[in-house]
Amino acid sequence: MGKTSRRTRSPGRIAHGVLLIDKAQGCSSFDVIRDLRRSTQVKKMGHTGTLDPMATGLMVICVGEGTKLVPYLTADDKSYEAEVTFGVATDSYDAEGEVTQRDDLAMLTPLHLSQVEEALSSFLGMQEQTPPAFSAIRVNGERLYEKARRGEVVEVPTRTVTFHTLELLDFLPATTETPLPKARLRVKCSKGTYIRSLAADLGARLGVSAHLTMLRRTAAGSFKIADASPVESVTSETLDDQLLSLVEALPHVPLISLSPEETHEIRLGRSLPLPQSFTATDDLSLCRGQSPAGELIALLTLRDDRLKVLRGFNCQV
Repeated sequence: MGKTSRRTRSPGRIAHGVLLIDKAQGCSSFDVIRDLRRSTQVKKMGHTGTLDPMATGLMVICVGEGTKLVPYLTADDKSYEAEVTFGVATDSYDAEGEVTQRDDLAMLTPLHLSQVEEALSSFLGMQEQTPPAFSAIRVNGERLYEKARRGEVVEVPTRTVTFHTLELLDFLPATTETPLPKARLRVKCSKGTYIRSLAADLGARLGVSAHLTMLRRTAAGSFKIADASPVESVTSETLDDQLLSLVEALPHVPLISLSPEETHEIRLGRSLPLPQSFTATDDLSLCRGQSPAGELIALLTLRDDRLKVLRGFNCQV
């Protein structure tokens, strides 16, 4: 008998860093990762915050050793521009869902800009929010949208979120020609916030139905949409020029420049004495350790007056 042939899987290309992508409408966050893996031949990738297929805008993609930064970048605040349409409610709280309620024009005609502004401002600060039943949140190991699609009654756990900025950019009132009022918003919020839920909650506070009809993420932490690239522009040949280095990924975190000797110690997982340029009162609960070559070697934390490794990085190919 002849030998059974086995197809060996290519290890793919090795690359490390952070990639900023401007996601197009109609594709899922998983689609973006899949397409990037194909076009760059890099297998190890992860994103720091899902965007629904209807949504567009900034996705922060961590590549190679950069995937170790996902928990830190996921915690960043996010900024959006959104459009809310009043007068119609859907089961998913957005335009992709099934319509569950339609309001009469008589309910919508009195709605005016100052009412929307006042209602919107009431959401500023810390809030308890109920995510949509059609969401990727896991309960008992299963995505909520999987239960909702089966027609099951879904008990959605509430979560605490924070709205830092809520600005009404434009308001289109109801008329006989355009019977559904629309509001365009600018939002800055904490991680885990559902703008779909904000749209539905805003309508409820105004006494009408509402759903989200447009969403564009414009910022995530220090990253801006202006610096992002369309997914189709990223190839194996262009990747190096488009990748941000790991040391650039957390610019708000204190940076400690390490000597060659200190770099060696950190690579071995050993702790270091507090550098003379810092004092014990400095907030070094999280800091970046940079090698003389400018590489991110580790995320460090100060404990008992010594810097200890939280997360090490090996970007040597």
